[in-house]
Amino acid sequence: MTNTKAPRNRSARAAGLIVSLAMAACVFVHCVGLAVAQQARATRSAQVSADDLVIDLDTDAWEFTGNCKLTVSFGHAAQMTAPRMTVQFSEKMDEIVKLIAYGVVNFHVVTKPNAAGVRRDISASAQKQAVYSEPTQTVELIGGARADISTVGGKGEAAHITGDKITADLKTSKIFVVNPNMKIETPLED
Repeated sequence: MTNTKAPRNRSARAAGLIVSLAMAACVFVHCVGLAVAQQARATRSAQVSADDLVIDLDTDAWEFTGNCKLTVSFGHAAQMTAPRMTVQFSEKMDEIVKLIAYGVVNFHVVTKPNAAGVRRDISASAQKQAVYSEPTQTVELIGGARADISTVGGKGEAAHITGDKITADLKTSKIFVVNPNMKIETPLED
């Protein structure tokens, strides 16, 4: 009589080992893929600085005063300055839901490149206030709003816009103006 169990057990063990190695390789590839995806995930950051901060824990009101500055980056670089800012954070405190800047507000942004690779430089201001929303990526400049829009690397061409309210949508790269008045200046070549 011949022993037929031994070769079958070796074959079964070899097949089991191959299946185990294949499964381990799949798990490894999946984990590496997740790690790469997490590292490649886009982030948005916002930072607020000022001379003073008062936090009312009962109302969850955060009031920044004196030389207030908001800096935001998310495919674009934006900065807002004002004498006073109030901030409302998300429940997890990982996002600015709404920021209101009071007094003379200055706002500057260099947009992300458009479809043609062109970036715009926008310098704007408002006399009353500005409202920034991080979830919608919008900035509303209210009261005597002004904006100068030029092409980054351009030769001085600029559009000067005034209005009652100017809203910049940083996600869609659109600007909305209430009661607009626009002037364009182009330098002449000699």
